[in-house]
Amino acid sequence: MLNTSAQNTQADPGFPCPECQSHIHIEMAMLFMGVPIKCKNCGLQISLDKNTSHKGLQAIKELEDGLNKAEAVKNAAMPPSISGYLRKNRRSKRNRKS
Repeated sequence: MLNTSAQNTQADPGFPCPECQSHIHIEMAMLFMGVPIKCKNCGLQISLDKNTSHKGLQAIKELEDGLNKAEAVKNAAMPPSISGYLRKNRRSKRNRKS
């Protein structure tokens, strides 16, 4: 069974299996720990050589750190009171239309 849905692969981190093209789920932490990756569809097992992949793993780690920092800045920039205000206004506009 092939998983070719672009939506599934965008929402679920991973990559297509080189053997059967089914989506293989992988978390960044699994990459860093060196956990063998196994396709649930065909059983292909993939392992990552940390020595030859060091630069790539370092780049992924830096990207993940940057994304976490950006998310923290975004959350700090929009206080909960603003998002609550926006939700309240949407509800009151819907009630006025009824």
